Amino acid sequence: MSRRFRVGGNAPEPVIVKIDPSVDMKTPPKIQVDTMPAAKYFTYAAELLKLHPPHITDEPIIAQMKKIGIEPGKSFDFDQLDLVVKTALESAPGAAQQTDGVEGNRRSPE
Repeated sequence: MSRRFRVGGNAPEPVIVKIDPSVDMKTPPKIQVDTMPAAKYFTYAAELLKLHPPHITDEPIIAQMKKIGIEPGKSFDFDQLDLVVKTALESAPGAAQQTDGVEGNRRSPE
């Protein structure tokens, strides 16, 4: 038999959940990220850094990101990037998806 404990004698209030209809809840997150254009991906990453500041141990990657204009607490304007940087960022997802996360271990193209 389970017992319910109440703090202060009041029954807990039910949680009210409001789901944002603009959020795609059917497509798996990995597919959403894998198909996201570079401009949207890096702009979104910069916005997330405003809400969730990086940990001190993230400093090496933050230093790398600053080189292309992504800094914690600041917005990122993909359109202001040099064409060479834009092209590199746009090609990065395809190159990254060819590897399984192990240095030098590449998957064959599908």
